[in-house]
Amino acid sequence: MQTPGGRWSSGSPIGLRLTEALRDLRVAWYLAGMSLRREFFGLSLGRIWLVLEPALQAWTYYILLKYIFSLSGASVSFATFFSAVTFWRSHASMCASSANLIVESTRYAGSDISLRVPYLEFLFSELISFGFRFAVLILFLRVSGYLLDVSHVYLLFIAMVQFAFSMSLSVWISVLGGFFRDTGRFVGHIVWLWWFFSPGLYTIGQVPEDIRWVYDLNPFAYIMPAIVDAAVNGKVSHFGPLVWLLLGSLVAIIPGAWLAGRTKHHILFRV
Repeated sequence: MQTPGGRWSSGSPIGLRLTEALRDLRVAWYLAGMSLRREFFGLSLGRIWLVLEPALQAWTYYILLKYIFSLSGASVSFATFFSAVTFWRSHASMCASSANLIVESTRYAGSDISLRVPYLEFLFSELISFGFRFAVLILFLRVSGYLLDVSHVYLLFIAMVQFAFSMSLSVWISVLGGFFRDTGRFVGHIVWLWWFFSPGLYTIGQVPEDIRWVYDLNPFAYIMPAIVDAAVNGKVSHFGPLVWLLLGSLVAIIPGAWLAGRTKHHILFRV
């Protein structure tokens, strides 16, 4: 049957919801591609910056720690920093750019595009960017002599956990940003500080025991060591904590999505 809006549906509520969900996925994927093309339009290196930025950041940390501070050890290696930064950039980007998601979604007011589309576009854009970075990371590890085994497949599970956590956090940040427009200004600084409180430049064993409990509250106290173990050390680790983090993140998205919908209506009413 055809709806009053001119769209075809199966006639049942479930069929209609499925049709709308598939349409939203297609629209969000198209918008994500357009967004990435706009981001790199006019740049001489174009999408190479997706890989070049984390590589340059990793080299900066490597030179700083190894040659300026004269640190040494297995944890002070370019492969370690490159692996950690490759994953972290997706988390940092999602958190820092999520504050205005609901406000920006109001541009679709009056259309039949649902609130899901801006969030899916946001997620797809970062997934595409991460895909480029992850492929180069695997290529780098292979060229550098690291044998590809099951631990590198485990990196995909770690990525799924991190994206679930980052997305759930981004939904809640967007809700806060809907009421407090300065949220984005603060989040960028908090995420920058968060990086240094996560074991990406050092091992968790270097954290003093008396403040170790604070680090254990940080989800990246499990994500970062798991990334380095899988990418560099060829080990599968922290599987249990990551499973719980994945489940908790998926559950946290549900009330966050409900509040996001309520927040959008509040903004539209206020405007």
